[in-house]
Amino acid sequence: MKFSMQTVRHGQARLGTITDLARHPERALATPLLLTSTQGGSVPHLTIDMLERLREHVFPLQITLPTLVESCDTLKAYKKGVGSFLALENHLLYLSIQDPAVEPPTGYNEKTCVSVWGQSGRTKVDIEAYISIVEAFQPDWFQALCDSDTGKESSLKRIRKSVDRTISFLDSCLKMQEASKTLGRTNIFGCVEGGSHAEERKRSARETALRPVAGFVLEGIGAIFAAAADDDDADCETASAPRDLLRLTLDELPDDKPRLLPGPLNPGSILEAVELGIDMFDSSYPFLVTSQSAALTFHFGIDGTSAADLKRADETDVSPSWKIQLDDKRLSDDLRPLVAGCECYTCTTYTRAYVHHLINVGELLGKILLMMHNLHHYHMFFVAIRRSLQWNDDLADLKRSVASQREDSRIAGS
Repeated sequence: MKFSMQTVRHGQARLGTITDLARHPERALATPLLLTSTQGGSVPHLTIDMLERLREHVFPLQITLPTLVESCDTLKAYKKGVGSFLALENHLLYLSIQDPAVEPPTGYNEKTCVSVWGQSGRTKVDIEAYISIVEAFQPDWFQALCDSDTGKESSLKRIRKSVDRTISFLDSCLKMQEASKTLGRTNIFGCVEGGSHAEERKRSARETALRPVAGFVLEGIGAIFAAAADDDDADCETASAPRDLLRLTLDELPDDKPRLLPGPLNPGSILEAVELGIDMFDSSYPFLVTSQSAALTFHFGIDGTSAADLKRADETDVSPSWKIQLDDKRLSDDLRPLVAGCECYTCTTYTRAYVHHLINVGELLGKILLMMHNLHHYHMFFVAIRRSLQWNDDLADLKRSVASQREDSRIAGS
């Protein structure tokens, strides 16, 4: 994997390109980038046919180990990789240890293994088992085994153990990858741990940066970041703490390798993280919004409709916020699309009233249409982010615009 940056300012937003990937070396990925997360190898609520309607936006896909751990023996016997097994040969694939949309049980990791929770319960995964799984899956890149079980209440002793174990796991992964006959060109991302402790974060980042990894996964910060952004009552000092923690961590990492921040991050958190120098995110947020029967509606000035037009069009919305609830009875006779000017399949074909009806009667098509819109909307949001960095470096304007819509919703009491 090769990461090239068009902007090289340390500690600031980066516009880059990822090339030279294992199975598809001819492809290039523009960053900041949104990975499309899957569960059981499928994008939630979408069939392969529906996924094809989003084809221009869905590369690459994030394959999550907890949702496929029961299929490992089958994939080992199959020998052609998870991409072939799931008819995803044309998609770039990234393998993660955990599902970013699901918070796993805590307190079950051990010195030599990590606990992964699938449909049948707990599976212990040590280094040998994990590398065997990666060989069977054959992804384009994968996350090194890590101990990410450190929450806000974790002691310093527990956090230090997490950092030490994760570094040890990474060394073992690198050694076994080098000896593997099938993983020669598969890239590995090292994990940065440390909970909410700044010095341990910095130590983890420094040690990981010394290893020959292709990129970095900043574990644990995403949840802290998202929680602070969603807390309307947080004071300035509390709200700035995750940003400072992320900045201090990124200061210890080299500029020439991509950084991934996992977790369900809302639009405001995405822009904060991009501004600090994060390059890659996952789509767990639009999935969770879909699970809440909601549609993303925040505007960002592309798709052929100006921000002013969208704001005027939304003056009579149920809630001028980042999203609207499709189960709200006030949408029962609303014949507008979910978002004015949106070019997704849902918005160009159906009305809010129809999707509202589907949601209220429990039709599967309701969540399918919402997921198609929410994924498209979030991917187009990332297009807007890249354009803001490429054209006029007006990320600050985009950030203010998105933040103001959240403020409008608070004023409206939503």
